[in-house]
Amino acid sequence: MLKKPLIINGQPRTVLVAPDSTLGDVVRKQLHLTGTKLHCSDGHCGACNVLVDGKLVISCMTKITDVADGAAVVTVEGIGTPHQLDPIQLALVATGA
Repeated sequence: MLKKPLIINGQPRTVLVAPDSTLGDVVRKQLHLTGTKLHCSDGHCGACNVLVDGKLVISCMTKITDVADGAAVVTVEGIGTPHQLDPIQLALVATGA
């Protein structure tokens, strides 16, 4: 198991994960942030995209070992607030995602 410190949606977190886990698996299965969808598993659908240190990352294909310790990860849950949704969140609500 690997101890990985991260900043998830602005909150410091440390996760304990298997080294072969993907970032998408960690986000969904361990952190329970289900806005990140794992659909195609080969990077073409974009449903699993997150920001890592401000750069778009395909989380279903990114091994957790390739994410730097202390990296800032932003998921769709982290881009707005319940009272003021981000335009991306509004679009997801409107399309039934």
